[in-house]
Amino acid sequence: MKKNLLTLTLLLCSFALFAQSTTTTSENPTNKFEVLVIAKLGSGIIQETGSAPTNGNINGGDFLLSMKLGKAFNLATGLGYYEFYGNRTLDGNTASIKNAYLRFPLIAHGNVSIYKNKPENQRIFLTAGLGFYGNHQFKQETETIAGNYSDSNLGWNLGFSTQLGVKFEVTDVLNLGIGYEVQSDLTDMKKDGVDRKMASMNTLNFTLGFKL
Repeated sequence: MKKNLLTLTLLLCSFALFAQSTTTTSENPTNKFEVLVIAKLGSGIIQETGSAPTNGNINGGDFLLSMKLGKAFNLATGLGYYEFYGNRTLDGNTASIKNAYLRFPLIAHGNVSIYKNKPENQRIFLTAGLGFYGNHQFKQETETIAGNYSDSNLGWNLGFSTQLGVKFEVTDVLNLGIGYEVQSDLTDMKKDGVDRKMASMNTLNFTLGFKL
């Protein structure tokens, strides 16, 4: 319930920032494209048929190309990779698992200046984003006392994410950002009678942006 409320709060804040952002940006209109390199650290919960929900740690990142569609409205897409590390109980023994995923996001994002009435100080922005992603779990490695084994090509699914953060313009073409992202798979991956998904994932994001 708390995670659902947090997601809803981020979603409402995102819409509020988008509504304000159309009149509060100092970005150069000639910079239509931007490359975003995003590192992510956090936690997640995976669900699989026949197993209790498993908590674990997340690390990974996205490499995105963002295109300006309006004065302060952008659309970004690209490729992401992340790993999940956790422990679960199998046949009375503790097993360590490592899942590897490829992520294909499509994110609408924008920003609003913190200093609206001081154009000379418009270097710090609140940012917000929301969108969908395709997700592919291409590997799972399991370590137990009895031995190690792995599985591959475990399926595809779709999910939804929301983001909030702060962006600092270092120069006219370089910016740094930090933010918080919540995402959740909307559908299940299916293979060999097993349904699996990332029920929730919460990450702290560190962004490096280059305007082209």
